[in-house]
Amino acid sequence: MGVNMKKTTFILSVITVIGFTGCSKADIEKNPVVIADAAILDDNIETETSEAPDDDTARTPETAGTGKDTLEDAEEESTNSGTSVTPTPVTIEIEGMKETINVLWHTGDGYGIMYDADRFEYSDKDGTDTFVAENPDPAIYPYVYVSISRLDNKNVNDYVKELTDTLSKNSLKSETTADVSIGNYKGTQITAKAGTEWNSVIRNYYIMEEGSFLYSIETQYFMEAAEGYGARIHAMLNTFEIK
Repeated sequence: MGVNMKKTTFILSVITVIGFTGCSKADIEKNPVVIADAAILDDNIETETSEAPDDDTARTPETAGTGKDTLEDAEEESTNSGTSVTPTPVTIEIEGMKETINVLWHTGDGYGIMYDADRFEYSDKDGTDTFVAENPDPAIYPYVYVSISRLDNKNVNDYVKELTDTLSKNSLKSETTADVSIGNYKGTQITAKAGTEWNSVIRNYYIMEEGSFLYSIETQYFMEAAEGYGARIHAMLNTFEIK
């Protein structure tokens, strides 16, 4: 299912939070965040999903140059299963100000997605594609990431129940919303919050059904990063494309 990438929404918000140091999802699992409420989510939830809320303020990115500096070129440079070789500079508008970012087009298991190569590092472990933001001090800052998995022979309702039951067993409140937009697709969103402090984890799960399998996208950031990384992750998910 192709998508005209020129029309892909990619609005990003300026983040005022300190930058992060690179790590993989494996590192996340080995070194859970040492924050009471954040640790609850990181230690007890074993899932692979995510969301994409609606954003009425999203703007269409412009190219930073001409010729090959287009979103289509970023996709064309990717392999059948991999990431485009060279980052493509793309000019976007953030709060009325133009900013040039370097994006890579990643082709996963039957899907494609564009991500900010300067802020996220890609890794692949056990069939899960993970894009992790840099984290300078995991003892202070929760990890920020997007993980995407393809699950075969899974039913949306059953899988949503599995996730919500897991959250409930760990005394975590969650909200489930049906018919949520993830780029040009519709799916189910589950949102779990670990608390109300500045560093409390916010985790979203987006589940989309495609034939006999599901795409499960899991995103995580924290309260103070909601307007920064939260918006950037939202924009990233708006480029999600099922092939």
